[in-house]
Amino acid sequence: MRFSKKRANVRSLRHLVTIEKLKRHEGDYDGIPEEWETHCEAWASIRPIRGKEMIANQGFDSQKLVVGETHTIRLRWQDGITSAMRVIHKSRKFNITGVINVGERNTCIELTAVEES
Repeated sequence: MRFSKKRANVRSLRHLVTIEKLKRHEGDYDGIPEEWETHCEAWASIRPIRGKEMIANQGFDSQKLVVGETHTIRLRWQDGITSAMRVIHKSRKFNITGVINVGERNTCIELTAVEES
């Protein structure tokens, strides 16, 4: 039996990751540092999709170069993952920029993310 390419291949899910969400404090808004709490843990594949260079003109003579690294993280379906969360793998942190329910079947999620430097 062949598996659909849209499903997460179990053999490729070799990284144990933690999905974290920002913890909100009721009523206290002054000087509270960011505090992250675990949403879930899952096995995932992490794949860099490209080194991205964006050049924006700032006037006629100067240009600004911005370099970022973008990744695709694929895991089995987990309910409630949003782009306000982040992925932790060992010492690496990835800010989620997009969440795709692959095939709209609630079997696999594909996250687009930017690694923190």
